[in-house]
Amino acid sequence: MGGLGEVGRMGVSWLNKYLVNDSCYCPLLLDIPTTASDYGTNITCPTPTSIVDYTNDLIVYPNPAKNTITLKGILNKNNNYKIISIDGRLLKNEILNTSNIDISDLKKGIYFLEYENQKRKIIKN
Repeated sequence: MGGLGEVGRMGVSWLNKYLVNDSCYCPLLLDIPTTASDYGTNITCPTPTSIVDYTNDLIVYPNPAKNTITLKGILNKNNNYKIISIDGRLLKNEILNTSNIDISDLKKGIYFLEYENQKRKIIKN
C-alpha cells in the first residue's frame, strides 16, 4: 500500500466521513500523514465527544482514547476480548481481568473491540 498505509487510511476515512456520514473518522483526516512532505486540508471536524452506546449495555470510553479504554456495563471478567485493526488484523486477544484495557502499544487509528459477541468501534488518537 502506498505511503506506508497512509493513502489507504486517508481514503477509508474520507469515504466513511462523506459517504457513510460517520464523523468518528474525521480526526484521522486531520492527522498529517507521516510520509507527507506537504499537507493541506479544508476539512473541519466537530469537537470529539465520548461515544456511548447502550444497545447492548456495554459502554466503552473515552473514545477517542490515548492509553487506556474502560469498559462499563455488563462485564464478565475472565472472558476474552479482541482488538482488531481496520484492515482485519487481530492485534490483541486477551482475557479481561479488569475493566480497563491498555491500548498504549497501538498506533493512532481506528480499531474494533469485540467482547462477548458485542462489537464496538474505538479510535486511538
